[in-house]
Amino acid sequence: DCVSQIVDKALNGYNGTVMAYGQTGAGKTFTITGSTENFQERGMIPRALSHLFQSISTMIESSVTVRVSYMEIYNEILTDLSLLRTRNLKLLPYPRTTE
Repeated sequence: DCVSQIVDKALNGYNGTVMAYGQTGAGKTFTITGSTENFQERGMIPRALSHLFQSISTMIESSVTVRVSYMEIYNEILTDLSLLRTRNLKLLPYPRTTE
């Protein structure tokens, strides 16, 4: 339910992020991806994508572009899990800005 609220806000022009944080073995991966064997136990990402595309299907007069990233940060190594070939991506510090 909380993921559907993020999806709804994203469809209204806001950026949305779903993140799992915690100790090794705490169940983050299962929470995010869920079970592939039982539809009722699907995770946050499959539920969010389902809600996203159901919502888009009702927006007949709109054009929608969807961009999804599926990233993992582990031991300060960034991996894009949506790529077929895993690459270690570099984490760069965000430059400080003042206004």
